[in-house]
Amino acid sequence: MKLLDPTTGEMSTVYLFVSCLPFSRYAFVEATLDMRQESWLRAHTAMFAFFGGSVPRLVPDNLKTGVISHPREGEVILNDAYREMAAHYSAAVLPGRVRHPRDYPEESVIPSPALRACAMAA
Repeated sequence: MKLLDPTTGEMSTVYLFVSCLPFSRYAFVEATLDMRQESWLRAHTAMFAFFGGSVPRLVPDNLKTGVISHPREGEVILNDAYREMAAHYSAAVLPGRVRHPRDYPEESVIPSPALRACAMAA
């Protein structure tokens, strides 16, 4: 997705952080200019503020910013800052399995209205 700066006319790449509560399908979307750790953690903090609290489980993608290693057998290794942030909010981090997109089907991750809004914005 691209963002136009109206002052300079410069186009910047924008990355979307998307989260969804599984039962209500209440969605949160935040655009960031990069995928660095600060942006990742800031988006989570904004998500918790938006939802008005924490969730018991986070099911992130295997983005290296949050998940260092996800072996087929054994323990998942999380980024220290991400692990500490999850502990602060009392949330367990259970990343989806590598190459198993059905662990979080598109309709449960991005509800149809948010998916259409993202498609229209692109």
